[in-house]
Amino acid sequence: MERNLELEGMLVGHLIGEVPRKSSKPVLYAMRGDGLWEIRTNSLGVFRRRAAKVRIPGLPCGLEEGFELSVPKIPVALLWQAIAFFRQVYELHQSESAVRAVYDRKRRRYFLDCPPQEVCAAHCHFDRKRTFEDAIVVAEIHSHGQMSAGFSGTDNKDELADRFYGIVGRVMDFFPETCFRLSIGGNHLAVAIGELFDTENDPLAKAKFPPGWLDQVKKQELPKLPSGWAGRSRRFLDDPDDPENLLLFDLDEDPEDDDEDEEEMRREEELEMLGVPDEEEHEWPERRNRRR
Repeated sequence: MERNLELEGMLVGHLIGEVPRKSSKPVLYAMRGDGLWEIRTNSLGVFRRRAAKVRIPGLPCGLEEGFELSVPKIPVALLWQAIAFFRQVYELHQSESAVRAVYDRKRRRYFLDCPPQEVCAAHCHFDRKRTFEDAIVVAEIHSHGQMSAGFSGTDNKDELADRFYGIVGRVMDFFPETCFRLSIGGNHLAVAIGELFDTENDPLAKAKFPPGWLDQVKKQELPKLPSGWAGRSRRFLDDPDDPENLLLFDLDEDPEDDDEDEEEMRREEELEMLGVPDEEEHEWPERRNRRR
């Protein structure tokens, strides 16, 4: 027990407040004004996640979940290469398959590793401990055949090492589905494709079109909503307190119109709560009989 505590003390650091730019500990826990943060450092870079959310007055905030890579981003051409392989395997076996993006530190370049694997429609088994001299595994990518790209319970159990993981789904579609995440200490953080892959040199991203096309596109100016609707609409807005939401409403309209709009809305809400149909959509039988 004492030996384990001594080993943990060598590998794990604890602090309150400011986080140093560099740490001699591979795992660091920092108590900050907005919670407990876990910072892990390995051969891929520095990774941060908030392990617990709690407000502590007097301590600094400002950390963001994410990472800084110490290796280059993966060339996106390798992703297309992996997709081509996944498609061929699916055509042959109607199964999943996997590759790994490996960074050769000596040659300073990436390559894809295709490990020996046993596959079926819902699983792909290979040796995840397979290593290389002077090279590190940055990401594991596997396919889901024609199923959607979403991490399964099996994936959550298998993908625990501190590295990136990706899934390619619906591999036979012209544009397959993809999703990527980072594993930190057994916890997972979603990653955008542009955070992991170098997409600047992707031919699709560099596709050109005549500049005159932009002149053909005009933004439609939609009429603003009555200002009286502002309070009622708060529940439908992603961020009700965003000042830009005020641009949706006509704040220069007649205040008397506001009162009439609010009264009409209150009446509609009351009728809706009572289950009374809208008069414009439904007339009561007595009214129809009188008109006859």
